[in-house]
Amino acid sequence: MLHWHVAEIKNAKLGEPNYATVQVYASMEDMQNGSIWDSLDYSAVGSRESLAERTWPHVQHAGSDVYQAIDQYWSPDSGNMEIDQINMGYMSVRSGKGQHYVTAERTMAKPFWNVVSSLDPSFGGWGMHRLVESSRVGINHDFATLHFMMH
Repeated sequence: MLHWHVAEIKNAKLGEPNYATVQVYASMEDMQNGSIWDSLDYSAVGSRESLAERTWPHVQHAGSDVYQAIDQYWSPDSGNMEIDQINMGYMSVRSGKGQHYVTAERTMAKPFWNVVSSLDPSFGGWGMHRLVESSRVGINHDFATLHFMMH
């Protein structure tokens, strides 16, 4: 696991999740390797069981989504930024147009966000992800684009 964070979802509708925990892995294989959880250092929280006992009573599990990173752009200044907002857009691609959409995002949107990062010091990065699977009911998009911001 490369990264973990918790994010508040500001525009959640009634009944939708209002927080998300995000885990970032180097590969799909790493994500699917359940033994990674056994090798983590739990000393800050006591144990894996203790962590679960301290968090699960406070939440209702709303489901899980798995995304594969397709492409990304990070501002040269993003390493020094405290990213505190992620704007996500969800895209459903017309049948047979998946590769056309990916090409358009890579050749038009990605360079655009590169320019934005040079003009807007709060813009940290852009990412494009393909939805691999979701356990949530009613999820019907194919891709998500993300804008990482500092406010």
